[in-house]
Amino acid sequence: MIYHLFMRLLLPIFEDLFAVICSQNQDKKGNPLDADLKYKLDRYHVQMKKASK
Repeated sequence: MIYHLFMRLLLPIFEDLFAVICSQNQDKKGNPLDADLKYKLDRYHVQMKKASK
């Protein structure tokens, strides 16, 4: 029950949060300001997608 709740509610919230952080991590030309942060967020996003399957 709790696992289902986590998968349905919190994963979309985390995905939106990561999208906002990634959009704020860009300069005016669209290049990432912190490449390590972008890499970590992309990796977490992929891991969450795998966990939801």
